[in-house]
Amino acid sequence: MKRSRLLPALLAATLSASAHAANSIAEVYGRAGASEVLSVPFTNPGVATVHDYSGAVEVIVSGTGFSAGPAINDAFYGVPSGVFYNDQYYQLNLGWTGAGLVPFVGEARNANNFITFIEGVGAVTPTATPAYRPDHVYRFVVQVPLAAGPLQFGVSDGNFSDNGGEYRIEVYQLQPVPEPETYAMMLAGLGALAAATRRRRA
Repeated sequence: MKRSRLLPALLAATLSASAHAANSIAEVYGRAGASEVLSVPFTNPGVATVHDYSGAVEVIVSGTGFSAGPAINDAFYGVPSGVFYNDQYYQLNLGWTGAGLVPFVGEARNANNFITFIEGVGAVTPTATPAYRPDHVYRFVVQVPLAAGPLQFGVSDGNFSDNGGEYRIEVYQLQPVPEPETYAMMLAGLGALAAATRRRRA
């Protein structure tokens, strides 16, 4: 392909890619470093990360336990019924420095109040909850305040004596990756520069 046709072709391909609505976390964000893995038992108010976090954070949560009497639940639903736990005390809760988890204050701290992207779905508006998964593994992005500090995960029902089980939580700090539109603008600029160069040589 001649050079004069190459830039427009690249630009068209990039614009076509930009029309695709991203539904994968990896299409929109890059991981800024290694993961941190937590074991979060249902028998205490929560477990905190070692590292500080800020802005967009990827969370992968799995595991089940007993937080509502004898009924088994995962991060968001009853098991195996798949019934959403409307009483948010029994779901995955999220806290950070200055807004830690407090027993019996589950609703405001519920993780789905902070979810902005769900793997396989794309960008969402809180309050948002991943669809029920029989494997009980949920992957999503939460938006926390800038310089939130250590994050805290747990079950905030406060009645921990009759609980059992735990979550396994994997956490990644995220950073946005350049969007296709950015590449399109760069290619358009290069095309204009090449055209100007050709005019000067003519």
